[in-house]
Amino acid sequence: MNAIKDVTLPLAYPNNAGTWVHEVSSIVYEPNGDPSQRWKLVWSTFLKINGNGQWEHSCMALKTAATPEGLINPPAVKLFTGFLYNSGNDFPISPTQPPIATPSAIQIDTAIPNLATCIVAEPGLMATSSAVYLSIQCEQFNDPENQNDNDRVIFLLKCASPCDMTKVSSWVFLGRLFNQSESVAVEPDYGGGYAAPALAEYQGSTYLIVTPSDVSTAVYRGCTVFKFQDLETASLVKVGNVPQVIRRIEGTKDSFRGACGYDQYSSASGVFLSELSSLDPIGEFQIFLSRIQIK
Repeated sequence: MNAIKDVTLPLAYPNNAGTWVHEVSSIVYEPNGDPSQRWKLVWSTFLKINGNGQWEHSCMALKTAATPEGLINPPAVKLFTGFLYNSGNDFPISPTQPPIATPSAIQIDTAIPNLATCIVAEPGLMATSSAVYLSIQCEQFNDPENQNDNDRVIFLLKCASPCDMTKVSSWVFLGRLFNQSESVAVEPDYGGGYAAPALAEYQGSTYLIVTPSDVSTAVYRGCTVFKFQDLETASLVKVGNVPQVIRRIEGTKDSFRGACGYDQYSSASGVFLSELSSLDPIGEFQIFLSRIQIK
């Protein structure tokens, strides 16, 4: 589908060695979409230098096709870019040698006011008979002038069918699901906020799956499931003023684990959970079937 790309940068050693990586993909079938685009795949792409993500060199990418197999060969579209994005990545002659050397279809931090000063990543797609829904993680700067005081936020967007994800006019902002303080109110042990949101349906209800993270290390710590009270208003079922945890999927203790998913047509598999096989040294990501139901 895509591959990592090592590049040599015009920087002093050891920052002259970079790698473009792709992660946190989400695939969906839109039943009433354009027949040539009913299968949609989105993911995050960014440049790593010395093991660190460079978010000014990041985007969200898209492929569409009539069949799943058709997603393999077409070139990817640079769908979203966000705050701090370096537009030099829009050109093949860029020193960063980007894998998608074109402008983005949507500069999302300026196109959607609620996502101002957002660096976007880790998408989660879900489709119904009438729309495609996108949960999206945002690193939002409350002090953009100094690129400081950032907040980790989960937002929900909607694109009515037939959904053309590349058009600003297709997208409707439904609401904020969590910011960092709201996630800590639910799970005080994890101060890093929620990440890697995913959307899922089961027995007529819609669920949000998120990954809590440590505040100091950013290590992912399993997955937490919430139920929507009303998808169209981005409201979750609450106990008092706090969203109610429906399920926890822990994974292997002390490992980097999370970024979960769920398919109601493969319900016997339970929630899918990704884990790093080792933190020191960094190992391979593996995907496990938890056999734990979403509710």
